[in-house]
Amino acid sequence: MNVLQALCHFLPFIPEEKREEFLSEYFQLVNEDYIYKQFEAKELTDESPVRLNYDYIIVTAVKQHSN
Repeated sequence: MNVLQALCHFLPFIPEEKREEFLSEYFQLVNEDYIYKQFEAKELTDESPVRLNYDYIIVTAVKQHSN
């Protein structure tokens, strides 16, 4: 699961009126270079999760292993 997939799962938990503000702040911190280095250059494992938080909601997404 990459950072954009994680965001898609995470956004429904953020009140609609707060989403634009959250995304604006989040993408200022997570720029394209960071996304590339963290999520394209290596596969996600349990040791390198995507972790997003908003108020008291914390969502952690890790790569799912397919059988």
